[in-house]
Amino acid sequence: MRIGKKSYSCSPEGLKLMLAYVQQEILAAKLDMKKTMHIEIAVEEALTNSIRHSGLSVDDKISVKCELLESGFCVMISDRGKPFNPLDNNVKGIGIALMLRLMDAVHYQRKDEMNVLTLIKNR
Repeated sequence: MRIGKKSYSCSPEGLKLMLAYVQQEILAAKLDMKKTMHIEIAVEEALTNSIRHSGLSVDDKISVKCELLESGFCVMISDRGKPFNPLDNNVKGIGIALMLRLMDAVHYQRKDEMNVLTLIKNR
């Protein structure tokens, strides 16, 4: 099992760094191209939502944790922004629908004053 976690600024520049980090972890996991693309697209949508809707400033941080599991690949995204549950029935958007379609599991929880979104892609 490989586990990595990093924190980045809540900004467009931070988004680029977060995506590069996730891509690096996916490459290390040696997933096939289709699964890799699905994860990358879903993570970009989730991070973009976090940056746009969290109410955080560029000085605030978003944490990204990647974990290679026996069953698949997991990405956890957390921030201290205002509560935003993308799985709430009142939340609409193409990005959220895409994220749900591309990933095998998507979970949200509000824990310790943080939004925690977990994306899982099975092997």
